[in-house]
Order: sequence, then structure tokens, then C-alpha cells
Amino acid sequence: MGFYFWLALFLVLCLIIFIFYVRNCYSQEYSCAVLLITHNCADICEGVVKEAVKQVASIEDCAFLIIDRNSTDETFEILKRLSLKYKFELLKGPEDEFSAMMHAKNIFGNNCVLLLIDEKTSFSKAKIRLAAIRHSFTYSTLFH
Repeated sequence: MGFYFWLALFLVLCLIIFIFYVRNCYSQEYSCAVLLITHNCADICEGVVKEAVKQVASIEDCAFLIIDRNSTDETFEILKRLSLKYKFELLKGPEDEFSAMMHAKNIFGNNCVLLLIDEKTSFSKAKIRLAAIRHSFTYSTLFH
């Protein structure tokens, strides 16, 4: 009985240390983040990711993170392949959007901009949203 208690305590401590490590790693390195939350969007995800990588590269000190909400199509496999070629972090996250957004908020705080794409999102709509994200980071929109 005592062995399982110490094992559970050790695992909980490891989880807490990991959470703080990941949060500090991202928050110290970047001043902002673009988060792409995907779900069953295999047909457009490659084009959206390529466009997002270009947009994020033009923003100084900006991280790019993708959370896949347990897609049932080939989305995660495509993203995994693209993560080897482009610079972004890929996580397999919770199925609901709210939990995925809370996960991102825990990592990046309030300096995070979200883009959600799923099977109903068109490539042109996602591209317009990406341009708006870049514009909001690049220019002060206080007086616009």
C-alpha cells in the first residue's frame, strides 16, 4: 500500500514540474503566440499550416502552437509530418474547444491569439483570419 502511495505522489510531482517547465519555457521565450486548434480538417490543414508558418514568421518573438482535438481523419498525421518540416509545436489535446483554449491559456497566458479550423472551415476563410491575426500583432489597432 505504501509503495503505491509514494508512486502516485511521485507521478503527481512530476506532472506539476512538467506543467511549470512547459509554461515557463514558452512564456520566457516568446512575447506572443498564435494557436491553431484543429479538428477533422485534413483537406485544408496543410495549406493553412503553410500559410500560418509564413504569417507567424513575420511577427517578432511569436510562437506557433497547434492543438489537434483528437481528429478522426488524417489531420493529426498530416500535422505530425508538417511539424518535422516547419517550426511549430504540435499537441494532441482534448476534444472540446473550451478545454483546448484553456490549455493554451495555461501555457501562454493572455498573449495568445486563437484560430479554430474544423471540417466546416474553408481555406479562404482561414487565410483571411490568419491575415487579420498578423495585422493585429504588426500594427497598433488602437485607433482603427
